[in-house]
Amino acid sequence: MSILATMRSVSKRYKNVAALDDFTFTIKQGDWITIVGKNGSGKSTLLLLLAGLLSPSSGSIEWRSGASIHVGYAPDRLPQLNFTPRQYLQHMGLMQGVQRDELRREIDFRLEQFALMHAADRDMRGFSKGMLQKVNLTQALLGRPELLLLDEPLGGVDVDTQASMIKLLSELSEQGITILASSHEPELVQQAARQVLVLDHGRLVAQYDPQRVLRTTQQIVCTGISTLEAESLLASEQTEWMVINQGDHIRVSVEKEAGDRLLLNLIQSGASIVSVHQDAQWSDDIFDAANTAAICRREEEGTIL
Repeated sequence: MSILATMRSVSKRYKNVAALDDFTFTIKQGDWITIVGKNGSGKSTLLLLLAGLLSPSSGSIEWRSGASIHVGYAPDRLPQLNFTPRQYLQHMGLMQGVQRDELRREIDFRLEQFALMHAADRDMRGFSKGMLQKVNLTQALLGRPELLLLDEPLGGVDVDTQASMIKLLSELSEQGITILASSHEPELVQQAARQVLVLDHGRLVAQYDPQRVLRTTQQIVCTGISTLEAESLLASEQTEWMVINQGDHIRVSVEKEAGDRLLLNLIQSGASIVSVHQDAQWSDDIFDAANTAAICRREEEGTIL
């Protein structure tokens, strides 16, 4: 894969605070990278630097030589503007230099793609967070970017909208668009990302394969069995589990490896299964990396004796 951009020892400081600190990383064409970290870890600053909306305080960002790269950027939220989606997208497309006829066709295509055609000429001040996020992402895709930068694209949207946006982003990735997305939602990593960067206080503290940073739990809802009986079935398991009494039924959360065994045991014990689904959760590796980085930082600052 060809290299789109290389960040070399990039730092961004606001007065005495380092929002990004000595960051070195290479972005290759076709990458799908998810950036994770606590609030204030530098995720948004990293995306703003790559989008060209901020300049580094030190270090350099070197882009692929020989040709310009079209970058699309979607911030963490789009305000309820006094525009219709069509008006807003026309304005943003013309600012990017997209020709009017081409822009008109692309807007119609994207509005249809995001299931927004029915709201194309409605005032966005009445839009839900999910609809605004779709318009936000549509704007970032105008002009068919090679590199797509997304700041919390799933933040605050409902489960159905999350699923449809992940599906669409996966399709865009398959078309060759390189994606960098910051996210708190493990579902984005579980279903799409190929690499995970962990940031802490502006520093890159770990790079992981997605399978390394996720653990999958099985959520089983059942009736006809008591909490104590379910707990006894799980007593011999060597994985984490939890049983919650929810009135007329119980909910069992267990690591995926033990889920199938538990289902069989529950049925054999006379329980009726109401539903089964899987949840993705962050593994301890992410938190361990951040905690180790915090200890090293305090040692450097002389706060640990």
